[in-house]
Amino acid sequence: SLRVVALILFTIICTSVISAIIVIPKFEKTLLKSAENNLVSMERAYADVMNSAVEDGSLVTYGYSAYDSILGHAGIEGISSSYAYCVGSNGIMLYHPTSGKVGVAVENAVIKKVVEDIAAGKIPEGINDASYDFNGIKKYAVYTILEDQSILVISADEDEILADVNNVRSIMTVGVVASLIIMGI
Repeated sequence: SLRVVALILFTIICTSVISAIIVIPKFEKTLLKSAENNLVSMERAYADVMNSAVEDGSLVTYGYSAYDSILGHAGIEGISSSYAYCVGSNGIMLYHPTSGKVGVAVENAVIKKVVEDIAAGKIPEGINDASYDFNGIKKYAVYTILEDQSILVISADEDEILADVNNVRSIMTVGVVASLIIMGI
């Protein structure tokens, strides 16, 4: 009977490990794809509003307050690290939720490259996605070039996007331990 119990416990452990190896990466991929889709949808909507503001001149007239009224609440619902910012074609921040960054050169390597491309006459078309490290934090972002050749960027932190994966790992671990205890008894 001890061998049977040991075999059952071993089977539970193996099944759980195999399930985690298969499920967790697929879950991460699904969450990242969902976040990317949300970012793209937001980018499309905010780009339309920003292009209208470029056309009517309100961004020039009202400056930071115009940007803030449009982009101040941009972000994925439930992801507090998600926000929008706008960079001029010269690489200087036109808008950032942290107002102290406005008027300062963009720090993001991906957007610096986009600025270089614009300067070289290679203007990226459509909505583009990117991932990059910023101060040790992995970020996912989408960007598009507006009619005035400024760059609208919406980003979010990977850790926050994948926070639910850690919850699933914890639940799976508790479930496996509970199953082992019950079967052991």
